[in-house]
Amino acid sequence: MAQFDPYYMMARRLAKEKFDRRDLTTITSFMVEDIERLLGPRLTDQAYEFTGIYFGSSHPQMEYRQDKGKHLTRIRLASGSTKDPADAIWQLAHECVHLITPHMGRTTILEEGIACWYQERWVDKIPQVFPEWIKTRRAAGHFPSYDEAYDLTCKLMSQDQNVMKRLRESQPVISKISVKLLKKEAPWLSQEQVNRLASKFERGRPSRKPINQIKATPKPMAAPMEPPLQKASLPLPVPTVAETRPVEVISFDPRASEIFRQAARLYAGMSLKPDKLAQFNISNEEISAAFQQIQAQVGAKV
Repeated sequence: MAQFDPYYMMARRLAKEKFDRRDLTTITSFMVEDIERLLGPRLTDQAYEFTGIYFGSSHPQMEYRQDKGKHLTRIRLASGSTKDPADAIWQLAHECVHLITPHMGRTTILEEGIACWYQERWVDKIPQVFPEWIKTRRAAGHFPSYDEAYDLTCKLMSQDQNVMKRLRESQPVISKISVKLLKKEAPWLSQEQVNRLASKFERGRPSRKPINQIKATPKPMAAPMEPPLQKASLPLPVPTVAETRPVEVISFDPRASEIFRQAARLYAGMSLKPDKLAQFNISNEEISAAFQQIQAQVGAKV
């Protein structure tokens, strides 16, 4: 049996002649599970409810608000990515990191750097999906504030890929991780570096030169990482026009997502989760249908 590869499956979904933007909700589900595996579990101190994805404005953002005791999250993607699935998934990877630790305050350089680091992981895993401008964006120096955040995060992760898990065991909210905690768990960093990582992130302004006019060679990494990250990517530039109203909302269907996730576990040789099956009243027939869909997708890889 072929090994199930969620990155490859997402690449196939994005390569379809007609991209179904509802696929983004499935991708979001896989990304959140992937991030939990890499960085530790999402917050569970509140009943966080993910309400979906919509397109609007000129830059992406994870939105979090409290409404009558409910803790609601959703992701906004730039309007320009409506018909560009590679751009949409690139933005989504960044925002899903924020999705696992939503809070009302400003983010730190560490949280933005981790979000950029996870973006680049997707570019590295399925490079055939992404255009050249995404692969070379950071090397072009288009957004210095994200460059710094990414570089510092690479230094943090370079010696221990599990350091974020340990940090979040002590402080689950990434943007609340303190200088003291960083110094304790990452002694290879200098005092100046941990001070910067724990400081509040200032987005700043992008360079004036258009990204498609910049020619640059990606900077080599200071130390090998797993997975190897040779290039980096950045969120979209600061908007220069007023934000537009949302043009479309993609509702998140947790039941449909759970069916697909359970079938993916089965295909990968993992056991089903009975509590989730019971919670969503999922039948064997629904699991079987999703399983066959995965077989067809992965089986086409020759």
